[in-house]
Amino acid sequence: MNQDLHNDIMQVGQENREVRTDVPIFGRLTLPLEKTGEIPILYKPDVDIEKISFKKFSFEETVTLLHLKLENMNDFDLGLNALSSEIWLFGVSTGGAKLT
Repeated sequence: MNQDLHNDIMQVGQENREVRTDVPIFGRLTLPLEKTGEIPILYKPDVDIEKISFKKFSFEETVTLLHLKLENMNDFDLGLNALSSEIWLFGVSTGGAKLT
């Protein structure tokens, strides 16, 4: 267990605490932590490619439009403000995108 997290949990006499952690895909999250109740289990969002459209296809360049479906399986909003992706074909990175 992370030592900082352990110290936060073991604090005596504190009614409300917060745990800050970096979670893949979600980024930096702050979770409320109290002495009673349950700590939520975080789930990665489910990402599916719904449609692929080739806008330009040649030996020099390929322009592709991907329609992604993102499903949040948590009880809270993702608060998604940035997204980065990388496309791999047969073990070779063929492109990527960043939305900010």
